[in-house]
Amino acid sequence: MLGGGNILYHATWNGSAWSSWMSLGGGINSAASAISRAPGLIDVVARGTDNQIKIRSFNGSSWNNWYTLVPGTFNSAPTIVDTKDGYLNVWAQGTDNQLYQAVWNGSAWVGWSWMGAGQPGMAAGSAPSSISRGTGMVDLAVRGTDYNIWMRHFSAGAWGNWYIPVSGGSLHDAGLADTGSGKLSIFIVGGDSRVYEAKWTGSSWVNWAAVGTSNGTSAPAACVRSGYPGLIDLCVRGNDNNIWFNHYTW
Repeated sequence: MLGGGNILYHATWNGSAWSSWMSLGGGINSAASAISRAPGLIDVVARGTDNQIKIRSFNGSSWNNWYTLVPGTFNSAPTIVDTKDGYLNVWAQGTDNQLYQAVWNGSAWVGWSWMGAGQPGMAAGSAPSSISRGTGMVDLAVRGTDYNIWMRHFSAGAWGNWYIPVSGGSLHDAGLADTGSGKLSIFIVGGDSRVYEAKWTGSSWVNWAAVGTSNGTSAPAACVRSGYPGLIDLCVRGNDNNIWFNHYTW
């Protein structure tokens, strides 16, 4: 999470208890996005106070320093995804409110590439969210100026068109979770500040349903732990500015 003084913090679950918040250093001015490419490895990206996208990695025993991914200035926090084929992908909203992509090709970062015409209108500063449900696959979500969540899918080397999976306004950006067997969940904060979930069952979308009664004031973040398909860990910032956590089976 982003704390005071532009410092990013993280906490860890050891299987039985949560640690205290630990600093990952300063110079950050956005929410972070993180992935694990293999057991014990972490890559975390965030926007710096210079509005460039930064990355920092954990190799299983220590963190390296923050560095600029590829030079460029951005309006939003980034999202990162591991497509399980040796590539990493990062997206962020540029100063023209358009999405751009940088790619780790196995030896170097390449970018930024414009995501092309036909993008939905995005509110300034709206951050994308992404997951990979299989090798070479990406699901990418953004919040439009109409407050709907728009999605686009990449597979077999090509992007599909943008579409609205389930209509419904969101106060904040979306969170995505790969729940296994081709399924996925989208999480938003609705107009009543409650967290809602829409599900892709593998063949159709299930409409928004409330998840608990929390008063969310941020984009939800969700993940599914390796080896536990369908078990979702979900967190959101509450109206008390604490991070609230829940987990349940899909």
